[in-house]
Amino acid sequence: MLSLSTPTIKDNSERAVDRSSYFGEISTERILRSAGCRFHLYADFARYYSSIYTHSIAWALHGKDAARGDEKTGKLAGNQIDLLVRATQDRQSVGIPVGPDTSLIIAEIIATSIDQQIQAVGITQGLRYVDDFHLYFRSRGDCERAIAALHAACRSSSWILMIQRL
Repeated sequence: MLSLSTPTIKDNSERAVDRSSYFGEISTERILRSAGCRFHLYADFARYYSSIYTHSIAWALHGKDAARGDEKTGKLAGNQIDLLVRATQDRQSVGIPVGPDTSLIIAEIIATSIDQQIQAVGITQGLRYVDDFHLYFRSRGDCERAIAALHAACRSSSWILMIQRL
């Protein structure tokens, strides 16, 4: 599992929904998860919340074909969430509100779908916190293949990418 930002309910939190890990825990996890690797790929969405395409909520939950097949009836939960999010944004399909706990959940649904797609092609060493991916590889070639897999998983060119030699 890549995500360190899975929504969870914590008794000691001031929010209804919080992240499973806190930002300060990332450094320790990065050290542990990078063991045996020479290359670090850091990938970050540029303006993640404001760039989320609301229709991708249903795609992440049900698959693109199923979600599109349900657009007229709107029976799938993902399409209902999409409609509700757009209702808060003057029916715009780009961007979700920044701040509400519901947006944390929606952002994680979409990012988890990306996790699953890149893990399906063998990218498993690393972590993700919200939209920040820290992936680790033994070779630069594997690292460059991961960039292609990330782009394919999200079909986005709005990445901030950095490769470092460890």
